[in-house]
Amino acid sequence: MVMQTSTSWANKMYLFLGYIIVFGTTLFFSTATRSVFEVNKLGIIKISLSLMGMLYFYDRLIGKSTLFHPIKTNKWFNITLLLVWISHWLSTIFSKNIVISIFGSYDRWEGIITMSFYLFMVFLVANKTGLSNTKKMIWAIIIASGLSSLYGIVQSYGLDIISWSLDPSKRVFGSINNPVHYCAIMGMSVPVIIGQIFSTIEQKKSTTPITVKPWPFIGIIAYYAAIGLLSKFIAPSSNSIGWILWYVTLLGAPYLLYTYQYLKQLSSSTTTLHILFNSMALVIYATYLSYSRATWLGLTATIGLIFTITLITKLNQSKLAYSSIVIGCLTTTMTLYLIFLFNLHTTSHQLFTILAMLLLGSILMIALPFGRSGVISNSLPVALMLTSQFFQPSIASSACLFACVSISFLRKRPSNITLPSTIIAFLLVFLNIQFIGMSPIHFINFVLLLLFLIVNEHTVSREAPLGNNPIFHWKLITIGLIALIIISPTIYSSFQSNEPTGEFTLISQANHKINSYQNIAIEGSARSSMWKSAIPWTLDHPILGTGLDTIKYYFPNYRRSEYGKLEGGHNFTPDRLHNEYLNTLATKGIVGFITYYILFVGTTIFSLLLFIKKTSSIHQFMIIGLMGGALVYLGQVLFNFGVVATLIYFFLFLGLSISIKTNHETH
Repeated sequence: MVMQTSTSWANKMYLFLGYIIVFGTTLFFSTATRSVFEVNKLGIIKISLSLMGMLYFYDRLIGKSTLFHPIKTNKWFNITLLLVWISHWLSTIFSKNIVISIFGSYDRWEGIITMSFYLFMVFLVANKTGLSNTKKMIWAIIIASGLSSLYGIVQSYGLDIISWSLDPSKRVFGSINNPVHYCAIMGMSVPVIIGQIFSTIEQKKSTTPITVKPWPFIGIIAYYAAIGLLSKFIAPSSNSIGWILWYVTLLGAPYLLYTYQYLKQLSSSTTTLHILFNSMALVIYATYLSYSRATWLGLTATIGLIFTITLITKLNQSKLAYSSIVIGCLTTTMTLYLIFLFNLHTTSHQLFTILAMLLLGSILMIALPFGRSGVISNSLPVALMLTSQFFQPSIASSACLFACVSISFLRKRPSNITLPSTIIAFLLVFLNIQFIGMSPIHFINFVLLLLFLIVNEHTVSREAPLGNNPIFHWKLITIGLIALIIISPTIYSSFQSNEPTGEFTLISQANHKINSYQNIAIEGSARSSMWKSAIPWTLDHPILGTGLDTIKYYFPNYRRSEYGKLEGGHNFTPDRLHNEYLNTLATKGIVGFITYYILFVGTTIFSLLLFIKKTSSIHQFMIIGLMGGALVYLGQVLFNFGVVATLIYFFLFLGLSISIKTNHETH
C-alpha cells in the first residue's frame, strides 16, 4: 500500500514537472535583452529535468519500475539517442574551443551540458508509462500556446506595459521576446491542435453519430471579427493594465462558456471541438501577426503533408507502397516549394532540368503504387494543376484549373484510384493559400483547387454535397479558417482611405514578406552568404566539425567579403548560420549530422509513420499532429535555428509521439 502511494505521488510529480516545462518554456520571460532571455527558460528546464531525473532513478533503483518502461522496450530509439549523445561528446572533446563546447556560447548556451539535458528529456518522455500523462501534456501544450497567442494579439493593438527591447506593435512576439521564434512556436502548435481535433472526431465517431452543427463555429469567427472591428472604433486611451485586461477578457470570454459547458457535461465532445477550434483560430492569427517566412513555409507545407498522410494510412497498401507514397509526398512538397515559391528553376537550365526530373519522379512515386490505371487516371489532372502554377497569376492558370475540375466532375464516382490527384491538390492548396489576398486570380485559383478536392471526395453525393466524412469536413474548416485570417485584413483595408493601423499594419508587413520569397532565394542576402561560408567550413572539418556551439567563435575564419555589406550587425559575426542543418555540419560534422538527423530524427519519424499505417486507433491522429509540429520545426530551421522554446517543443513532440506508440504496443 505504501509503495502504491509513493508510485502515485511520483507520477503526479512527474506530470507537475512536465507542466512546469511546458508553461515555463512558453510563458516565462525576461525583458533584459533579445539574446539572453533564454537563460531564464533554461533555468526552468534544467531544474525541472533534474527533479525528473531523480524520479527516474528512484523508480529504477528503489521503486517497482512502473513509472518508466525498461530500456529494452524502446531499444532502437534509446540506442539512437545514445549515439547522438556520444557524437556530441566526441565533437566536444575535439572542439576548437572545448570550454565553449562544454558550456555553450554566451548567446545560446548550447554546449554539451544543455544538449545532454535535451536528450535526457526526450528519453524520459518517450519512456514514460501510461497514456494519461501523455494526453495531459498535449493539452498543456495547446493551453500554453493559446495563452501566449492572447498576449501576442493584445500586443497587436499597441498594448503592452512591459518595456521590451523591441517594439511589439511593429511585429508581435508574445512572451518569447523575438517575433521569429514566437512565430515558430505558435506555428508548431497548430498541427498539434489539428491532430487533437481529428482524434476527438474519431473518438466521437466510434461512440455516437457525429452531428456537429456549424453555427457555434461561425459564431466564434463572428465574435472575434466583432472584437477586431471594435478595436478600430474604440481605441485604447492609454497603454495601461486596465486596457490590457479588457482585451484579454474579451478575447478569452468564450472559454468561460466552454468551462461552464464542460462542468455541466453538456456534450463534452462538442465542447472540446469548440475549445480546439477557438484555440486554433487564435494561435493561427498570432502566427500570422508575427509573420516569419520560414515558419509559414514550414507550417503550410506541414499541414498539406499531414492532410495527405491521413488519406493514405488506411489504404490497403503494402509497407513498400506506403513508404513510396510518403517519400513521394515529402519530395513533391519540397520540389513544389523550390519551383513555385522560390522560382529556383529560373536561375539556370541545369537546375530547371534537375527540379523537373525530381518533380516527375516524386509524383510517380505517389502514383505508381496505384498501378497502371492510377498513373493514367491522374496524369491529366496533375498536369493541368502543375501547368496552372506556371501561368499564375493569369486567366490561363484559372482555365487550367477549371478544366481540371470539369474533368473530375464528369468522371464517375471518385475512388481511391484518384488519390494521387487529391494529394497534389492538397499540397498546392497550402502552397498557394498565403497568396490568396494578392490578386483576384490567386483567390479564384484557390477556390477552384478546393472545388477539385470536394469533387474528388469519395463520400460526396447529391444528398451530401460536401460528403459525410467528418475528417474531410475539418480539413475544409481548417483551410477556410487560415484563408479567412489571411484575406480578411485585405478586405478591410480596401474600404479604408487612410493607411491601415494597428494589427492591420502588421498584416501589411506580412503581405510584403509573402512576396519576397523569390528575392530571398535568388538575390544575394546575409543568410545566403552565411550558407556559402558553411561549405569550406564543413570541408575543412568534415568528421566532427569544430565543436558544439562554435559558430560565433569560428565564423571569422570563413566570413565572406560581402557579408559585412549584406548584414552589418552582430559585429559582422553571427552566432548561427541561420540554417540548422548547416550549423550541425559545421559544428558537429558528418558524424553528428548522420546520428542526429538520419539515425535519430529520421528513423523516429519513419517508425511513427509505419506505426500509424498498421494501427487503426484514435491515437494515430495525436501522433500525426505531434509529428506535424516537429515537421514545422524541421522546415523553419532551413532558414532559422532552434532556440530553447522551439527546441523544447520539438523534443517534446518526438518524445510524446514515441510514448503514445510504446504505450499502445505494450497495453
